[in-house]
Amino acid sequence: MSEWVLSKLTGDAQPGDFLEGILKSYKAHDVVTWQEQQERPPASLILAKDTEDVLTVCERLSTSDISSCPVFDAGDNCIGIIDFSDVVAYLLKMDCQTHGSLKNGNTVWEELGTVPISSAVDLSKRNPKVIVQGNAFLLEVLRVFEKDKPRRVLVADEQGKVVAVLAPSAIVRFLMIRMKGKYDNIMPKTVTDLGIGSTPVTSVKKNQSLLEAMHLMHQTRHSVLAVVDPTNGELSGSISMSDIKFVFQERRFPMLMSSCWKYICEMRERSDNEVFPYFGVQNADQLHMVISKLLATNVHHLYVVNGQQQPIKVVSFTDICGGLARWVK
Repeated sequence: MSEWVLSKLTGDAQPGDFLEGILKSYKAHDVVTWQEQQERPPASLILAKDTEDVLTVCERLSTSDISSCPVFDAGDNCIGIIDFSDVVAYLLKMDCQTHGSLKNGNTVWEELGTVPISSAVDLSKRNPKVIVQGNAFLLEVLRVFEKDKPRRVLVADEQGKVVAVLAPSAIVRFLMIRMKGKYDNIMPKTVTDLGIGSTPVTSVKKNQSLLEAMHLMHQTRHSVLAVVDPTNGELSGSISMSDIKFVFQERRFPMLMSSCWKYICEMRERSDNEVFPYFGVQNADQLHMVISKLLATNVHHLYVVNGQQQPIKVVSFTDICGGLARWVK
């Protein structure tokens, strides 16, 4: 570790330098190791083989409580990432071809049990295979998230073998632990100051079906939708692509016909979270407050709301990684 970096981590840093010191001293494999150690026993990479069927892989994701995993061919080469947005893309394709077959759960299970997972890899066109080296400094990784805006990256070892999947949420959590409350100059900055977040917000009404929400996410290539009150547009909750895992856990495809609000309530009850979650922050909220709320609620997106509690912007961990990378520049 260089003297410059060491000074940033031992208290000799100027205001604003502490975060920079962390990003230029820790590497991608440090986050991976830390992440694995959070599990008891330590977790190993969950993966899929390209010849496995879609149903088997989806059930593995659901029972492992993850939303994605790398897919390997017979030569142990990673061919890409599969996540629930790809499965949703396949389900919607199936639904269109068979004129509403998703209403018939048995038909869906039978087909998904015969289709190789390789047929669904990046079917959503939202999961490019982005690889970073394990020895890449975190600043380099953040710049990848800023530039390419992937939802996650693959981490390769010195031999080029993919050994982990790294999400922006894991990096942010790792950084917050290492900063130990030393919030630097960036953490008091507001959402407006940093210019983070995406607009416009795509939303569905509480009484629309989950299937309608899935169609909208697929069409707009958004991974999350705000669920709003149909009378006043007030934010009520959120639906994401990964929420479909509960359909697989229950083996209840008729749930897709349920209203978004009913599904949110069932989903929150099963995950021991609040039944009436509140996902709103303000443009004037400081970055450390936004991050704390993301981590505390275990979600990947928060909505910036106006005075009428209507969503006007969505902020994700990817946005935060991009903001941090720009700040250090």
